[in-house]
Amino acid sequence: MDEKEKTVRLADVGELESSLKKDLAEEEAKGKSADILFCESIEDELSDLENLPTIDPESLRPVSEWELNPDRWTCEWFRCKTCHHLSCCADPFCGGCGAKMKNAGASTDDLNEPQEETFDMG
Repeated sequence: MDEKEKTVRLADVGELESSLKKDLAEEEAKGKSADILFCESIEDELSDLENLPTIDPESLRPVSEWELNPDRWTCEWFRCKTCHHLSCCADPFCGGCGAKMKNAGASTDDLNEPQEETFDMG
C-alpha cells in the first residue's frame, strides 16, 4: 500500500472564530426561537478551535506550558502539558517535544495542580 505523508497545515483561525462567534450571537439574539442544536454545535466548534495546538509565529515552534507534575516523587516538579515530559526546572523549551514554553521560569508556587482529564462517554 502507498502511504501518503500527512500534510501539516499552519492556519490562523482568528477569522473563523470571529465568524462563528458572530453567528452564535445572532442566533442567541432570537431568544426562545433560537435553534439550540445550532448554538451547541457552534459552541463545540469554538471549543475545538480553542484547543488546537499553537505555534510561536516567530520560530514556528509548537507552544506549550509547564504544569505541576501530579506524580512528583523526585525533583521533577514540572510537566509539559503537551507531551508530559518531566523536568526539574521550568526551562524555556520542553526537552521532550521541543515546544517553546509560555511560562518558562515559573516556580512551583505559580502553578496550579493539573486537572484530571475526563471523557464524556454519553
